[in-house]
Amino acid sequence: MMERLRDTTGENTALHELRDGKRICVEKVESKEVLRDTILVGDQFPAHAGATGKTLLAHLPEGELRAYLGSAKTLARLTPRTITDPKKLVLELARIKKRGVAFSCGERVIDGLCAISAPIFDADGRVRYCITVTLTPFRLQAKGREKLFNLVKEAARTISSKMGASSQQGKSNNARAAREEKRRVSV
Repeated sequence: MMERLRDTTGENTALHELRDGKRICVEKVESKEVLRDTILVGDQFPAHAGATGKTLLAHLPEGELRAYLGSAKTLARLTPRTITDPKKLVLELARIKKRGVAFSCGERVIDGLCAISAPIFDADGRVRYCITVTLTPFRLQAKGREKLFNLVKEAARTISSKMGASSQQGKSNNARAAREEKRRVSV
């Protein structure tokens, strides 16, 4: 599925998981484009910076998210676009969960890369991984953000299904996210 998404989008496709408060690349399929993300399998970055980590954070159980936010005395600013205010991050995570896809541009690397990420659900309804495409802002504009959103979400749904998730998993989580958003705003 990762190769198919790479071939359809023409962009790097990577699989990430959350470990010890960092998002870690566990698998990657390289783009054939000359300008591309140089992330390698095993690379790790703060979870709050960029679409990939925010997708994983958005789907943490509430207690685990609170622990993450509590352990991060300050959310490091990697670029001027990195969200460093925990309350703003919580609001952004609720939007991501509701939308079913995360987008970032210049949050981890200044003006160089955009990312689109969607959660992968397992049979228990937990998000263990997410799938992400990374590309330049120019190629994002040329290919169309909404089209890419749909391609990434569809790839995530397909992989989720292969992992035993129900076809309604994303939909029920979106409804749950709307309810949780009201509670989280007071965090």
